Amino acid sequence: MEPAKERSILDQLLNGWKPDSPGNFMLADRFLIHELRKISPAEPSDHCCYQLTARDLKTNKIKTMLITQVGLQFTNSVLKGKEIRRASALMDFHKQTQHELAMALQAKEPEQTPIFPDTQPDPMAISYAGIGRNATLIAYREALARPDDDTDVALANIISRGRRDRGRHFVHSEAQLRELQFAVDMAKNPIRPARSTVEQLAARAPIP
Repeated sequence: MEPAKERSILDQLLNGWKPDSPGNFMLADRFLIHELRKISPAEPSDHCCYQLTARDLKTNKIKTMLITQVGLQFTNSVLKGKEIRRASALMDFHKQTQHELAMALQAKEPEQTPIFPDTQPDPMAISYAGIGRNATLIAYREALARPDDDTDVALANIISRGRRDRGRHFVHSEAQLRELQFAVDMAKNPIRPARSTVEQLAARAPIP
């Protein structure tokens, strides 16, 4: 996977915050950054994780959060099936790393409540519109949460609701739908033959 060409939010943070001048970079006129530290991985990879620590000037409390940047192409309008699966795996990685961070922080501050992976919502994914690549990822993860449902029926219901809630362009191309079907099929049964068209879904479970 190639790195994105646009400047990400993480890039902007790294460019604005200087380790030799901590406490001089403000976010939203409220959060004073104390530290922005890379925690994984050490070697070049398709993702990176940073721990951001800042003081909330409104409450005067220190807050810590995890930022994971994934190197999927922003210039390609369709995520391939293997990219959908990899992006989903990295979301799970983020949740697990966040859990480990929460537990480490709780060891230092016992009064804090830990966040466990099975109760966390999915991480917030920053995207341009949230109806193309992000929509396929949302639909993929929701379809896998319904292991007993037929893939086509599950996707039709998920996408129909997404179009109702987010607009009619939620998963708006046949290419996106084809890759989404392939990703879900492979996750449920790796030996199932890949499909070449989307007629089966259109015939069995039409999407309004």
